[in-house]
Order: sequence, then structure tokens, then C-alpha cells
Amino acid sequence: MKGKPAFIKYVVIIFPLIFLWAGLNFDRNNYPNDPEYIYLMNALCICDGQSVGHIDNPGTTLMQIGAGTIGLMHLISGPNNETIVEQVLKNPNEFIEGIRKVIVVLNAIFLLSLGWIVFRKTRSVWPALLLQVSTFLSTYILDVTWAKLSPEPLLFFITGIYVILVFCFYHEQEKGQWKYVILFALITGAGLATKATFLPLFILPLFLLPSVKKKIFYLLGIVPSFVLFTIPAIPEYDRMFFWFRDMISHSGNYGNGEKGIIDTKTYIPNIQSILSFFPAFTIILIMGIITLCVGYYFRKRNNVSEDLKFLAGLLVTFVAGTLLVAKHYGGNHYLIPVLLLTGITLYIILNIIKHIFEYKALNSFLLPVIVIAFIGFMAWNHPSKMIISNKQYKAASEEIDSANSLVEKNYGQYTHVNYYIYSLNNFTGLKFGTDFAKGKMYPHLKKLFPKTYFYELSSDTYLNWNLRTSLDDIVEMNGNKILLMNGPSDSSQIAEMEQREFPLKMVHKGNAQNIYILDTLKYTPPASDKIQQTGPTISFNADQFSTDGKLFIGGSGSEIFGPVNALSTDQARSGTYSIKLEKSNPFAVDYSLKNTKTGELYQIDVWRKSDTSSGYLVVTADDSKTFYQAQNEAIKYDENGWELLRINVDIKNEMEGKNLKIYLWNPRRRTAYFDDLSIKKISRISDQSLSNP
Repeated sequence: MKGKPAFIKYVVIIFPLIFLWAGLNFDRNNYPNDPEYIYLMNALCICDGQSVGHIDNPGTTLMQIGAGTIGLMHLISGPNNETIVEQVLKNPNEFIEGIRKVIVVLNAIFLLSLGWIVFRKTRSVWPALLLQVSTFLSTYILDVTWAKLSPEPLLFFITGIYVILVFCFYHEQEKGQWKYVILFALITGAGLATKATFLPLFILPLFLLPSVKKKIFYLLGIVPSFVLFTIPAIPEYDRMFFWFRDMISHSGNYGNGEKGIIDTKTYIPNIQSILSFFPAFTIILIMGIITLCVGYYFRKRNNVSEDLKFLAGLLVTFVAGTLLVAKHYGGNHYLIPVLLLTGITLYIILNIIKHIFEYKALNSFLLPVIVIAFIGFMAWNHPSKMIISNKQYKAASEEIDSANSLVEKNYGQYTHVNYYIYSLNNFTGLKFGTDFAKGKMYPHLKKLFPKTYFYELSSDTYLNWNLRTSLDDIVEMNGNKILLMNGPSDSSQIAEMEQREFPLKMVHKGNAQNIYILDTLKYTPPASDKIQQTGPTISFNADQFSTDGKLFIGGSGSEIFGPVNALSTDQARSGTYSIKLEKSNPFAVDYSLKNTKTGELYQIDVWRKSDTSSGYLVVTADDSKTFYQAQNEAIKYDENGWELLRINVDIKNEMEGKNLKIYLWNPRRRTAYFDDLSIKKISRISDQSLSNP
């Protein structure tokens, strides 16, 4: 640095500060579904002491950082009367934004660290600026990094740390140190735990590490590193294995399509799309290949063998990344890990050129020219495009907020039915995220927002969170003031809904969502049925036993419900005990309803408590081909998280005189508790019958 002002080194601070300021003030893509709510709800599972349910990326590092951020935000701003889960479910957007900003800060720290470390190693600001600005040659990367909560912004950070490690290793005199084996394994495991698109980067250390022994230890070290960063998903390793297996063995996206490694009809066009979308990446790839060939020819005379090894590893990683993404080409963000290697690749190319031409002053003017050209291009191209993106996101958010304000002002007394998955509101996002968390937040959601409904047109299904219901039941419980949030814009779908007895009347039309109310003039509720019990209730609550303590008995003291097993005091809806079932102990209760008669109608109920809807109520005839029904979908729930399972059995001619066996079953690993089983003989009496005796 002789002859240069001391403050010149602080130039490396400028770009990280611009990135931090712009990223924190960028308007997030406020679309409350995929993928933001997936990671929010799985992070919340960790905060709630549960394992995660989403393993597709795997994405567990993002969930862990999300959980830490949620915990810190709750510690700072959490109301005294709210648990961490309640606060997040009531204010999900606030926590998503908090996690997004934490990752923006982490990436700004990475950029600052990258610039400072490169400057310290080279004693020049130009290589430092080259590696900093080359990370954002495409506005697409900025948009993905700033605008949403997904694995990519965190993958940007992890890959950035990887780049710093590669750079330090490149300038290391003692490349045989074991610390590099450990660090490469640790960061590779973290990258793979974040997203499978990091996979090509595991190749590079195999080129760089100096001995076979260290290469083997590096590969072995990736396994415990991956486990470390996927701890919240350990119970789901079996699903994770099959998901990755299908990704490899099927030609379609996300493990779909026909069996086969690639679809030849789309694979080559996908590669062409990738190379054309990122011209800077393509140019550097071509430059690297030419430099590698020329350098190999002059390798002995110019002593560039070590640099060529680095360049070869980087180019193989580039090619592997392109080929991997082309197989499952669903977006250009999949290429982020290899795109972040372009800066260090260009740096090594320039070093090789300098040695080949034996002109040390080459970099003194060529490197500054390239950096200034990059900065000039970014200053000319990036601000206008990012301003447009920001305005689009802001406009979409304002429209969503405006529609929600209209609903709150004019339809505050209406019951909302959300057109799933297209409604742009927090409830749809919470359901979507919970579905991808294996339903683990449903007990909390049902407790906080009990009257929240959804409609799926494709299956013609009404849901109260995850519980099936019907429009008639919703109207019966809440009245006929029904609001359909973001209903269909397609006239054929509107007509289809009217045919399904949900006639609509539009009250708001927008670009982001349409809002309808139930057209009460066209809606005709069917005649309701009354239930009348025609016999005594047979009940069981796991608290009554035979005198020898070996058998369960019913409430009357005469009914036998099978041998005593699976007793637990962990949970109980009534009394002291409940039945606790899991995969290692999957069955309990063995009651036989004898001598049934044609025309009889039985209602069998049991209450279950399970965070993942594990556990079935089963009713079967002695010959299961005659009758068999297993029910795990609840019809209602209470304030303590217990869900009611119900099976109605209509005795047909073929069941005359047969016995019905009733038992509880849980084939899954997740625990399910059961309590308060009841069996009632009932009859249905229509309103018309009641009015005309």
C-alpha cells in the first residue's frame, strides 16, 4: 500500500452499506403462501418444541435462523399475556419481515467480510471490489435476496462463506492443514441442509485438497455436518430419503414425471435457457475453458499448475450446477450457488493470464478496468430495474391491504370463507404453511381462530382449518352472511360454484383478488335432520377396570372393552387416564357390538389428541369385506385441543345378526391420545316428519 492513501482500504465498506440500506428498505413480495409461510410455520414448530414437517429443500438452516429470530423478537416485544406461538400466529407478517431483515444483515456482513479478507490477502482493493460486485451481476439475484423469505437468501450467505474459504485456501501456503478439511465439510453440510442446489459445490474441495486421505475425510465429514444442520428434521429422515430418491430417479420437477434421469425433450432447451439468462456467467465459463486449455499448454514454463487445478474444479462445478438445475428447471434462483463462484473464477483466470504472458503489471490496469466496467454496468442497469420491482411489490401489497380494509369496514359481521389457496390473507398463509408442517400448528390455530373456513374448488371441499365441514353447517352455525375471499375470476368457475349450491355475488373486483358474498336469494339450504337417541349410551373413558385390573369396563360396569393396555396420565380429557398409542404399541380397546339388526343406526364417537392427526377410530364387521371403516378426520374440537372422531354405521341386510368390532389404532410414530369413547343407537327424524306427526 506504499504510496496509496491509508483510507483507500475502506472502499470495501461502500458496497455492503448500499446493499444493507437498499435491502432493509425494499418492499417484500407480500404474497402470503409459498414459500414464506412454509418456513415461518416450521420455524414456529421449533419454537414450540416440535420437529419440523417440511423437508423438501431441506431448508432446516432457514428454519433454525427463523426460530432464533422469532425467539429474540418475542423476548423484546412479546406481550406478557401471549405465548410465543400466539404472538406469531396473530402477527405472522411482522415475523416474516423480521426474519427477512436478519438475513439481509447477515448477507451485508458477508459482503463486508469478503471485501476485507480479500483486501488483507492481496493488499489491493481491486480484487476485493471484484469479488464483491461480481456477486450481483444480475438484478435477479438482488430481487431474490431482498424480496422474500426463502432458502435462497440464506444460501447466498452460506455460499458466500464458502467463497471466502476457497479464496483463503487459494492464498494459503500450507494447504495440507486439517482445518480446511473440517471447514469445507462443515460449510458443505450447511449448504446441503439449506437446499439441494448446493450439491455441485461439494465437488470443488475434491480438486483442491492435497491428498486422498483428506478428500475421504472431507466426504465423511459432510455426513455429521448435514445431520448437525438438519437436527429439527431428524424424525423425517425417511421421508427426506424418498423425496431425494424420487428427485433423482424421475425426469419431472420435484420427483414427478416418468421414471428416468432426464427428459431429453426439455433438458437441452433448459440448458440453453440458463446460459442465455445469465450472459456474464456464460462468458466467464467460456473464458475459463479457453484459459484452462491455454494454461495447460504453458503450465510447465509458467508455473500455473496450482491455479489450473483451482480453475478446473470451478469449471467442473459450473458445469455440474448447470446440468443439475436443467433437470429440475423451475426458476433461475436455483443457480445462485454456482453464480456466486463467478467472481473468484474470474480472479483466478486473470492470475493465470498474468503468469502466461509473464507481465505482472497486467492486473494493475486490466483488473481495475473490469471492476469499473462492472460497477458502471450495475449503476446504469440495476437501480431502474430494482425500483420497478419495488413499486410492483408495493402496489400489490397496497391492493391487498386495501381489499382487506374494505372487507373490515363493510363486511365486518360476515363469516369469511377463504378460497384456498388463492386468498391473499394471513389465514390462507397460515393454513398453507401448517399443511407443509404436517399440521403441527393446527391445535393452536383452532384455539385462536376457531371460526376460520376454507373452500377448495378442485375437490369441492369445505374445511374448518383441517376439519371437513359443509356450507350448510357453516350457515347453520354462523348465519347466511358469508364472504368468499378472493373467489374465482373465471366465469366458468363461478357457474360451477353455483351448480354446487354456493351462488356468488361480487362485491369487489381487483387485480390481486376478487371478493364475493353468498347470494342468499339463490341459496336454498336443504331440510335439516334431527338426531334422536333410541337407546342407552355405551361409554368408555379408560378409568374403569375389572376387579382384577386386567380388563377395561364401560361406564355401566357391564361392558368389556378389552385388556388393559396403553394407559397414560400424560393427557386426559376426563378422569385420570387416557389411551396412548404409537407405532410400537398401535392398538387398544376391543369392544364387540353384538347381534345387530337391519335398519339400526349407530353413532360411535371418540376424542383424540394428536398434533399430526395420527390415530384412527376403526369399526369393522367380523368379515371386514362386509364392513370396514377407519376414521382419522375430526369433525370438531374443544378448547383443550381434543378432536372428535365419529363413525356412523347403518346396518344393512348383509350385516344382520353380525357383530361389529370397535377399536383404536395408530400405525404412525407420532403419539395419539384417546379418551371418552361412546356408542349410541340413534334414528334420524326430518323436520317434515316432526311437523306432520
